[in-house]
Amino acid sequence: MKSQLKKEISFFGALSTVMGTVIGAGVFFKAAAVVQQTQSTGLTLLVWLLAGFLTICGGLTVAELATAIPETGGPIRYIERIYGKLPSFLLGWAQSIIYFPANVAALSIIFATQCLNLFHLPSNYLIPLSILTGTSVTLINLLGTSRCSSPVGHISSQADPDCGDHRGWPIDTRASLGLIGGFFFQYSRFACGWYQ
Repeated sequence: MKSQLKKEISFFGALSTVMGTVIGAGVFFKAAAVVQQTQSTGLTLLVWLLAGFLTICGGLTVAELATAIPETGGPIRYIERIYGKLPSFLLGWAQSIIYFPANVAALSIIFATQCLNLFHLPSNYLIPLSILTGTSVTLINLLGTSRCSSPVGHISSQADPDCGDHRGWPIDTRASLGLIGGFFFQYSRFACGWYQ
């Protein structure tokens, strides 16, 4: 029997997902770069309005695809239905190995920068605090996924019935370990003075 994910989401889950996706952390750093490039308040607002319009178009496109292809899997499933298995596999691989670890790294650095500014800490704490943040988020994610899956990737008998079937946990683990390794590599470059 094929297991099915529940097609429901709570209000808090939907609200936190939308807020985390839409707001993001880059809004605290990108405004200065846009103002620096445009050198005008009016042009800066125009750029933000144009970016908002493009974002709405993208959101409506994904909503239309979700309505037309009502299957679990999101963009990977849409690409598979439209272009075939190889492009959808490549998208899934790129998201697991490149995009999501890079996203966690960027958010960790932004969080560490904000903490340093808030608590007036020295700037040499940036990389260690980023590593701690990225590692903590990764471990929390691994604990959440391991709670819902057994070591062989199947739902265990004691798993929460509300959890989905997490067959991709080894990929998440490898990507997270790659992220942590990348943090340590960057920190060693910074600490040894190889950082240009």
